[in-house]
Amino acid sequence: MTNTSKINSNRAGLAAARGALLGALALGAIACKDSVVPNFQSPQVNTLSASGIAYRLQGVVSAQREDIANYILAMNSFARDAGIWTTTDSRFVTEWQGAGTPVNNSDFYGTVVWDVEFRNARDAQLILDDLPKVTPAYSAADLATLIGVVQTFKAYNFMLLAETRDTNGVPIAGIVTNPLTPAPILCAKDTWAAIVAILDSGNAELNIAGANPLPVPLAPGFGNVSAVAGPSTAAGSFASFNRALAAKANIELAFAIARSSAGTTPDTGSAGTPNAAALTRADSAARASALFPATPATVFVETTTGDYSDPSGVYHSYSGTSGDIANGVQSNLPTLFAYDSLYTVLATDTTPTSHGRFGKLLQQSATNTPPFPQWNGAVTHTVIVSPTDTVRSYWTTGKYSSPGSPIPIIRGEDLQLFDAVAQLGLGNTANAVTLMNGIHTAAGEPTLNPASFTTYKAVRNQLLEEFRMSTFLESGGDRTIMIRAYGMQPITNNTWASTTGGDTHATVEPIPTGEASARNNVLTTSCP
Repeated sequence: MTNTSKINSNRAGLAAARGALLGALALGAIACKDSVVPNFQSPQVNTLSASGIAYRLQGVVSAQREDIANYILAMNSFARDAGIWTTTDSRFVTEWQGAGTPVNNSDFYGTVVWDVEFRNARDAQLILDDLPKVTPAYSAADLATLIGVVQTFKAYNFMLLAETRDTNGVPIAGIVTNPLTPAPILCAKDTWAAIVAILDSGNAELNIAGANPLPVPLAPGFGNVSAVAGPSTAAGSFASFNRALAAKANIELAFAIARSSAGTTPDTGSAGTPNAAALTRADSAARASALFPATPATVFVETTTGDYSDPSGVYHSYSGTSGDIANGVQSNLPTLFAYDSLYTVLATDTTPTSHGRFGKLLQQSATNTPPFPQWNGAVTHTVIVSPTDTVRSYWTTGKYSSPGSPIPIIRGEDLQLFDAVAQLGLGNTANAVTLMNGIHTAAGEPTLNPASFTTYKAVRNQLLEEFRMSTFLESGGDRTIMIRAYGMQPITNNTWASTTGGDTHATVEPIPTGEASARNNVLTTSCP
């Protein structure tokens, strides 16, 4: 079993033992159990002092990293971009990679990205509740800054929940209501409307604070944006991170609204009708962020293996030293393989490591032997093979070179692609192609010929490829999100032959069993 699977199997057991307290009702602040991480949830300081607030906020920032490896591995498995292949636990393949078994809500594969995120959101809300009570009182600028920062982090944790649960919904109100009464599970469109509102509220506070320096250091665990509150167009401002998240959240809202009505749902052959107002807000938020490239051609694109040095990005930071958390994806690299969905690239390019963005993604596995017996003849279109289709050639990734490798949360490259999604949704096909070409130019790749991308389907299909190449194994889950948004699961997630029980087209985590039990297994979503 891999390190992450061991860790998360333990975490799943803890979650089951906690029963309804965590996830189900999102009760209170639960102390972090990692022995090497300071107990931010139970500080030995005055919690209503400036130092106490600083300690508690650093706890939220640090704890956000706990589930990111699980999030990345699940979402990349759902997208068929990569996955864990091990002979000790087939569920990496059967559940997350859809080989005929639905994701189980009682094992760790169906319970990750829940308890940690609700705890973080609850801790953030408790900080918001206590900020006006701090003695001595904050200045108006410091108070506005802290409210804006904490609101942004609260929204970010809800985004992780919404991105993994999608149409299963999220009980966002559960962190502030009576803990004895489970909050309604909001449907996807209302979940994303609530997240957008939280981000906008936080941004308003950051704008009030303006160039006020952040009164609290955000480390440990968060990097590249922490100089001043706002405005969002200022390099290094926290508001630039807020607006970047808002751009993505509005894209998700636009498609969640479309998918809530049969007449507007995108599918494999139709664009559907993503909400134009939300798409327009996504475009505005992206371009209001200092993380967005000044021009399409100036986007920073990583083209080499190893760790990132993108100045237009925000990161989770890690270290391999005692007292901190290590990069959980890096620890799984010996059994993590890029596969199936990259077949089309390898079939036409014998040297994928020289293929622009793939130079940072792929390297041939050391053994080049089938890492999981189930793959021997069990897939509909073979896993990664040589262009001659005679020798299986297994590939892993050149990303995350050490336990201290940072993991991007969101970057300018993501924003440019989400803006292309907005432009395509608004009918501005040429604009979408221009944005994609900015990334190609920066990566030294051949320019896309606009004459070949005049239809919705052509641009949509290329966008799905762009998300794969640009955000592979990063912590945004972008390609899985867009596979759902475009209704492409039946085509994109169609790996397994009928002999394995068929492909479940899985892209969604279930509501965990603890949550279900606390609700008497009534999991109907509410769309007020």
